[in-house]
Order: sequence, then C-alpha cells, then structure tokens
Amino acid sequence: MKLCVVLLIGIVTALVLPSNLDAAPPTAGEPLPVQWVELEFTARELIVSVTSQVRYEHPAPSGTAGILNPSGVQAKPAGADMARLSATSTLFGRTFDSELWIDPHDAAAFQLENTETGARNHQKTYRFLDSGIFYQLRQPQSATESTLPPDQWTDVSTSTIPAPAGLGPGDVVTGPTALFALAASPALMKTGDSISAVVMSQEQYERITILVKGTVPANVSYTEVSGGTETPRSPTADALQLAVSTEPLDPNATQAFQLLGLEGDLQILIDPETRIPLEISGQVKTFGSVALKLDRVTRRPSGA
Repeated sequence: MKLCVVLLIGIVTALVLPSNLDAAPPTAGEPLPVQWVELEFTARELIVSVTSQVRYEHPAPSGTAGILNPSGVQAKPAGADMARLSATSTLFGRTFDSELWIDPHDAAAFQLENTETGARNHQKTYRFLDSGIFYQLRQPQSATESTLPPDQWTDVSTSTIPAPAGLGPGDVVTGPTALFALAASPALMKTGDSISAVVMSQEQYERITILVKGTVPANVSYTEVSGGTETPRSPTADALQLAVSTEPLDPNATQAFQLLGLEGDLQILIDPETRIPLEISGQVKTFGSVALKLDRVTRRPSGA
C-alpha cells in the first residue's frame, strides 16, 4: 500500500542559528540545499507494506499555475521562484494527495492543497495571506460527481482563518511537508541546535520545533539514483537524530499535526553529510509506533 500524506517542509542558508528553541529558519542567502528530488519510504513492520513518496521541485513546475488569487484579500504574491513539495498516499482504500508551494529560501508557504478520495471525497486549499489564510473546501455535489476530477466538484465553500494571537511577526508559516526541506538546514548541525516554524494542520496553527538530540546508528539500506545510475547505500556513519514536536497556538486546541500519516511528536534521522532523511518515526492510529525507512532516493543533478 502506498501512504504518502499531507503535510509540508523546507529551509536553509549559510547562516548557523544559535541553539534556541524559538529560533526561526534563516531567510537570507541561497535556496535551501535540498539534495534530493524524490524520496521513497517503506514501513515493513506492519501487516501490510506501507510506502510513501515525496517530491521536491525547484523551481516549481508550471510556475504559478494552480495558485488561487482570491478577491477581497491580500494574498502573498506568488512568483516564478517557488519550490513545490508533493506527496501521495493510499491507505485502506483512501488516496491522499498534497501539494505545497513554498519560498525556497525559508520554506514559507504560498499555498497548500490537500485532496482525499475514496471515502470522504474533498479538497482543502489553504492560500496564505499577509495575515491569516484564505480557506476553500471543494466537495462533489452528488455520487455521480464524485467520480469526476476534484476540479469538477461543484460544492464549494470559502472562509478566512485569522492569524492567531500567538503568531509572531517573524514566524515562518508553512505546511507539514516542509519538514523535509527544513531537515536540510545548516542550522541543525550539532546537539542542542534547533529551529522553529508554524504549520497549518487541520485548519489550525501549530508551532513546530526541530531539535538535534544527538547521533544514533542508522539501520537503513537504500538505493540511490543519480545521473541515471542506481547505487545501493548502507550508511556507516551515525545519523543525526532530530526530535520534532508541535504545540497548537490556541491553548484550547489539541495537537492535529500529521506527516505522512504519522501523528504526534516525531523523530527524523538524517545523513549528516547529505542531509537526506533516512528514517521517520511516529504514531499511526490502530498500529501504534511506526518507522518509515528510506528505500530509494533520487538525487538532484549537480548544480541544479
């Protein structure tokens, strides 16, 4: 079964932030040094094999195509220099697709689009504004319409999600999958280093903190694709262990954050040299603790 979910990730620069839980991702300098185009993960300890794929494309294909421009609100200007994180998954007959457009320098989001089909057919689009989020919910009007592509569903409603009081002027606001890009940040080099951002998850804002806890052995073997050549890899160096925690900005809300179907606080192991994520672990309802291990990575071409 494929499991590629909704969420969002990305960041990097030549700056190294101090070890401070409130440190925001750096914003100046070169684009995020993400060294991969596609990641494929597999969880083999489950009754059924679960696989997940994530793609990072910079520049984003098709430019600003697909970006909403709602009237009456001040949307963040979307230009040609955007990156896109895409994820797709199928679980128990339900298919999840997610697309996140971000600034390649700090992972701040322009738009997040999550689509679910197979059970509760719907498409949620979050267009990030200068303050708050324009939210569009699209659903099929009838059983017949549910067989059509999402852009042909006619039951459409819109609203605005205001920025919460806990959102600071320097906060980077993004989506869950942006974590994959943020993991490449040079601000996460040694034990105690940390960065933070704010993610939109299930219609609520949550502050996310990524903390380097130390190094641990990486028990993973994968295939690396580079320049059309496939090479088996088994890292011998210890991996950096990143602890990912989130907290709703609304003190009355409960944690809703998810990444590739994993819930709650997560752990990400990354290669200290390439910054490629090797393993992601968290909780899955009905299954308990689950670890998604890297099975295949396609590297970015040199100089891209």
